[in-house]
Amino acid sequence: MKKRSLAAYLIVAAGILLIILSGFYCGDKVCGCKESVSIQQIEPSAVKNGEDGTYAFFELDGGGHGASSLEFKTDHQTIQVYTGDQLIYEVREGDTVFGKTTGERFHFVDLPLGEQEITVVLREIYPEIKHGIPEFHLGDKQLMYQEYLLRSLIGFLVEFLMIAFGIALFFYWILVKKELKRDKEVFYFSAFLVLTGTWLLRGSDLTLLLFHNYTALSYSGYILMMLIPVAFFKFNQYFWEMKENVCQRAFCIASSLNGILCTVLHMTGIREFKQTVAGTHLLILLALIHMFAGIWSYYKRNGADYKTKGGLSCIAILLAAVSYDYIGFYQNVVRTYEVGRIGIWAVLILIGCIMMQELSGQLKEGRKNAIYKELAEIDQLTGFYNRNAYNRWEEANQQNFSQIGMAICDLNDLKKHNDTMGHEYGDQYIIAAAGIIRSSIGEHGNCYRIGGDEFCITWQEKPAEEYLAERWNMMKKLQEQYNSASQDVRIYIACGYAQASEEDQCIKDIRSRADIRMYQNKKNMKGLDCPR
Repeated sequence: MKKRSLAAYLIVAAGILLIILSGFYCGDKVCGCKESVSIQQIEPSAVKNGEDGTYAFFELDGGGHGASSLEFKTDHQTIQVYTGDQLIYEVREGDTVFGKTTGERFHFVDLPLGEQEITVVLREIYPEIKHGIPEFHLGDKQLMYQEYLLRSLIGFLVEFLMIAFGIALFFYWILVKKELKRDKEVFYFSAFLVLTGTWLLRGSDLTLLLFHNYTALSYSGYILMMLIPVAFFKFNQYFWEMKENVCQRAFCIASSLNGILCTVLHMTGIREFKQTVAGTHLLILLALIHMFAGIWSYYKRNGADYKTKGGLSCIAILLAAVSYDYIGFYQNVVRTYEVGRIGIWAVLILIGCIMMQELSGQLKEGRKNAIYKELAEIDQLTGFYNRNAYNRWEEANQQNFSQIGMAICDLNDLKKHNDTMGHEYGDQYIIAAAGIIRSSIGEHGNCYRIGGDEFCITWQEKPAEEYLAERWNMMKKLQEQYNSASQDVRIYIACGYAQASEEDQCIKDIRSRADIRMYQNKKNMKGLDCPR
């Protein structure tokens, strides 16, 4: 199956799943489905607007509504509910250091038995923002509560999984970022997922029903909203392979200043988050414009491929969702938020599908490059680093070698094995000697094969004398064990060690001293003059 076909099937499957989930999620509030038998929507018999608030009057027949509760949902409003002249329920504005809003919340007001005249008084926390009359429902409190929980469960799970996927993607990014050509887009997408998922989750009906610190939920929503534009902006910058410029840096600075300014105004009581959110909304629109610019630049380079088409679909859905949500926000229609979040679901699923395809391609390319790099730096016979890798190591450490230790090892009689027994036995000699060197040194040093029978061991920090004595004794012991068991090949490894000193001008000076000592060791082993 081609990559494009796979991505298309994933997107279609995700879309179908989204439609099914949103059908369950919307319920009667958004989609116009029939009311549950446990919930009856009621309309006030009269509404009066005054300077001290909005009054909604209800005349209920107590005979038909015994043990009933009045349910409604408000946003940034104080509430008083009266039966006749008796106050039976009240929500006042907060007086905490963090702010005064009552937030968005459900109200379940237990009504006394009998014929009732109910008055609900709603007062705006922010007088310049008018929310109007909410929807009122009547029914059994426990049944209504359970039904709202069940109705909002699907949306809650979708957003919880969104956060979980973002966190999992972040840890996956930590593991594979070295294999990715463009790893930053994965990081910022995971951040965008977590921030957006958390923002949606804290505003879900299930969260409002279970967690009653409405002030904290409200303010955390605005803080999360101020963080989202930067993550979304940076994701698009790397996803569409855009070069960083002055405008992009200015956006990040503006986002930071917006967050600081809104927080300072809020904490000083001058203007609360709700009253300064327009700046954040503007930044989100600018981020959408930036996304379109990224898609356009990508299209000019690559044409109308799956990524371009998917990006255009995403921006169309986002513009519709954001526009609908903004209209609802500034006209104070609470339920537009529900439709907007479904649009965000669709976009995140679509981007997620494209990202998975991108990630898969980058991982394959990265692993292929890693194989090529390994072939270029690893000696295929011994598994040690080769001469190319050694030269790169020497170049990389040429400016800072004051703590380096180095050993040179040479195999005695390798030419004799090749000439008298054949190169197969010579290779066996090299492989066995490399195994002895690796086992003797352990994991503390790096081993290189820098010639046919010559090996180099490097330590970034000078090893202790006790460590070296122990390693050379182990090497001698392993050679004896091998020679006693082998019928044909006899291994004799000559070694010389040197470490950096104040007189050294470069790494080659250290290696030269190690060479001299290795040749001295070779002379002692053979009983011959030191070769030149």
